[in-house]
Amino acid sequence: MTAVQQSILDHDAYTWSLMDGQTNANAMPFLFNQNQCVKVLQQACYANSNWQTLPKLFGFSVQHQTQFLQLEQDLAFFLLVRGPYTYAGWGVWGMTWPFNAESSHGALPPLPHGVPLPSEFNSDYGVPLEVCHEIKPGVFHREWSRGTVELNCHTFQATIDIMAEEDGALVPPQFGEEGIAVNL
Repeated sequence: MTAVQQSILDHDAYTWSLMDGQTNANAMPFLFNQNQCVKVLQQACYANSNWQTLPKLFGFSVQHQTQFLQLEQDLAFFLLVRGPYTYAGWGVWGMTWPFNAESSHGALPPLPHGVPLPSEFNSDYGVPLEVCHEIKPGVFHREWSRGTVELNCHTFQATIDIMAEEDGALVPPQFGEEGIAVNL
């Protein structure tokens, strides 16, 4: 640990470069894929795992720097493993852009308002009620105060069921055509 890093900690402060897996000046979030699904979730789904005890950076997988490759699977993974200090961001670089207009990096197309934020990022999933667990080989589950999250690593299918609020009470999602929740 460098003197600068120690000084930061001595002043009750923190910086992302002290997070697990961050070794240089660029944010290097963990990127998830189906090939590592079972192994990573088996390692992450217990109370003393690094995902539950250390600050972590997670990056949503993107292509052409503007399109999500596997939004539902990445979101399910994040909700399954998220500990108290797990942060999600865009791809392999920064943790806020390209949702903000920022063309100075030169790699993004010049979008005046950044890439639109997916509606799933504005949903209230509540708080985790448990650590994720494997409910059958390759299928992982976690209860949240407003619903459930499940990821089948074999089919790479994600299920995120969150409850809507009606008159101050939580109600399970109601699904319309194509399996899309209509009351959220």
